[in-house]
Amino acid sequence: NDETVELWPDHGLFTADRYTVSAANVERADAHSGGGGDKAILHDDVVGNDTAEIGPDSGRIYGDGFDNRIYGYRYVDAHATGNSLDVARLYDDPHTLDTFHATPEDSKLYNDTFSIRAISFDYVHAYGTQSSGDVAYLYDDPETVDTFEVAEGFGRLYGENFHNRALAFRYVHAYATPGGGDVGRIYDDAGSQDTFHAWPDQVKLWGDEFFYRALYFNYIHAYATPGDGDVARLYDDPVTQDTFEAEPHLA
Repeated sequence: NDETVELWPDHGLFTADRYTVSAANVERADAHSGGGGDKAILHDDVVGNDTAEIGPDSGRIYGDGFDNRIYGYRYVDAHATGNSLDVARLYDDPHTLDTFHATPEDSKLYNDTFSIRAISFDYVHAYGTQSSGDVAYLYDDPETVDTFEVAEGFGRLYGENFHNRALAFRYVHAYATPGGGDVGRIYDDAGSQDTFHAWPDQVKLWGDEFFYRALYFNYIHAYATPGDGDVARLYDDPVTQDTFEAEPHLA
């Protein structure tokens, strides 16, 4: 049967259908799953700056005075308290196609065999494998002006209260709140011929090894490498009077 372990900085609880085991006053707990649909729930220290590092096969959350580790759990939820500078690092399976969803409050990296969540962390870093076709979806905070930046193998969306990064994802999609004043900066792949298409509500930049998309940003800045033969196509709003200005190095 599926079992659950829940770990705090100073105690832990192991729960199954026929038993419950508790541990108190411990600085380190190691929990091992027997397989199946077991779940681990990890908690940070409410007064410290803590770090969670979690992959498909193992993970840990640690800070001043504690270090809790889990092994073989299919589902892992890591919780931060939100009143300190907590960091989560999430690692993919390099042999499968994985997906990363990140909002200011809740981030998830998953596929058919594992699920990792980071909840209320100030900084979330997700590591993909570009050759596996991994996909990242990044969402803004609708209450603040946020910034999206993406370049070779690296994308991030951040604002006043969050900072989410996706590294080595082949596909990166960023979503802003319409009218929120959000800004996007998109950089091409130096050394290859890339293509940029822009409409009033979304833009796309892609090449042989990547695909970036930004939706509903008020301001988009796209950067190409001189001499690479990159191509840009800009489309107007069909219901408004628009203006196009171009110079040799920008438009």
